[in-house]
Amino acid sequence: MARYFHGASVRGTLALMIGCLIAATACADLSPGLISDFNDGTRQGWDPPNGNTSNPGTFLEIVSAPNLAAFTGDLFGVIDPAVNAVQMDLMRPAGQSDLEMRLVLVSIDDNRWTTTLSQTAPGDGGWRDYTFSTLEADLTRVKGNAPYTDLVANFSRLLIRYDPGEPSPGGAFASGLLAMDNVYALGNSLAGDFNGDSVVDAADYTVWRDNTGGGFTPADYSMWSDNYGATQASNAKAVPEPNAALLALAGCLLHAKIRRR
Repeated sequence: MARYFHGASVRGTLALMIGCLIAATACADLSPGLISDFNDGTRQGWDPPNGNTSNPGTFLEIVSAPNLAAFTGDLFGVIDPAVNAVQMDLMRPAGQSDLEMRLVLVSIDDNRWTTTLSQTAPGDGGWRDYTFSTLEADLTRVKGNAPYTDLVANFSRLLIRYDPGEPSPGGAFASGLLAMDNVYALGNSLAGDFNGDSVVDAADYTVWRDNTGGGFTPADYSMWSDNYGATQASNAKAVPEPNAALLALAGCLLHAKIRRR
């Protein structure tokens, strides 16, 4: 399924040192809906404060340095009880090693919970949708001793991390690139499933088309196209992706160069 976008892409590349992390830093509650799609030509809060955003029509060349963890600030205040997962598109370029990825949720007092099961981003250049559960039953606490209820009430950061093997508090190191796009917080219903039948298909487009201006917006169309073919039980699937933000998993950024296309 080809993707259709209504904005300029922003592309950033770097050698990633995945022992460090990248995090989104915009303040809000974690509620069902779009977190980031990068269609406005910026990194939408996923860059550290020393990495400048770009204007539409540019791309970013991100230069990394080890041991410079440069992200600050809160992502969300609380986790909406309706949220049960975070979905995103990931792509590992062809010829690079596979990456075992986990989602990490961090509280204000630095208690860390990570998805118990990792998901593999293979080095084949293909885009796939990944869904990481945020439910307590699917998470492992890897740092601190506060209960899950503390995380929900005092949520601070959302991170995506290379963490092979058993869940760990700090992840592992690797080199190479990873592209990320279309980050959604999923609620009890499937994003883009406008008719509630647990599958995103042409019938949902018909619902959107017939109700545009009456509660549905172009953003809802983007949600539908981003999730076309997904089902309530699906996990990862190959998706062609012409427009994306190539982001570091590292968060160990030295500077970002702005370049015009």
